Amino acid sequence: MGKILIVDKLRKVELTKAKVFNEILTDITFSIEESSINFLYSQDTHELSTLLKILASLDYQSSGTILFEGKPLSENKGKIIYISDNYFAFPWLNVKQNITLSDLEYAEDKQKLFKRIVEIAGLNGYENYLPRQPKSGLSLRAAIGRAIFAEAKIIILNNSLMALSEITINEIFSVLKTIKDEFNISFIVGTNAVHSICQYSNKMLFLRSGELQSELTIQEGLALKHILSKMNEIYFPEILSI
Repeated sequence: MGKILIVDKLRKVELTKAKVFNEILTDITFSIEESSINFLYSQDTHELSTLLKILASLDYQSSGTILFEGKPLSENKGKIIYISDNYFAFPWLNVKQNITLSDLEYAEDKQKLFKRIVEIAGLNGYENYLPRQPKSGLSLRAAIGRAIFAEAKIIILNNSLMALSEITINEIFSVLKTIKDEFNISFIVGTNAVHSICQYSNKMLFLRSGELQSELTIQEGLALKHILSKMNEIYFPEILSI
C-alpha cells in the first residue's frame, strides 16, 4: 500500500486573546498509509483537535505542506471526513437519513452500498431509529456509515471512540477493521487515552507540546505494555529516571 496522506513540516500559530502569537504545532511531519488505522495521541485536547481539523480542511496551517493522494489537501474534494467528539449524528434524522442525508431513492450501486454499510456497521433493523443520544454507539455507527456513503478515503475520529463504553469501543473498532479492509479506507483516531485496541492498529503517533515526539509502527502481536512503555518515555521521563 502507498501513502495516501503526507504531512511535511506543518506549523500552526494562533493569535491569543492577549494578542500574543502562540505556536500550537511545530514542524509536524508524518505520513498515513492507505487502508490503515492510526492513533494520534496527545494529552492536550487543543493541539490534538487543531491538527485533526487541519487535516480535515476545517482549519489551516500557518506553514508546511499536506499532500492527499499526491495533490495539495485543498483538492481533496470531501474525501477526508471529520467526525467530531461532540455530535456524531443528526438526532432529528433517522439512521438511514443520517447515512444518505436524504429520503430519495438512489441508483442501484448506491442502494447496494447502503445495504452493505448497514450490515457492516451492525445497523440492521435500526434504519428508522432516531439516534437521540449524540454520543452513542448508534450515532457513531451512523456517522461512520455516512462517511462511507460519501466515498471518503480517510475518516478522522476526534476522541469519538473514547466517549463510549469499553464494550462498545471494541465493537466499533471491529467495524473499523472491516471497513478498512473492504473499502480501502484509512482512519486517523485522535485520543487522549490509550485503550487496549491501540495494539491492533497500524501506527501510533505521539504528540506533545506541539511537536510529534515519536511514531510507533504496530507490529502484529505487539503487547499493550510496549505502547505504554513508549508513552512513559515521552510523557513521564522523570518517573523512569527515579
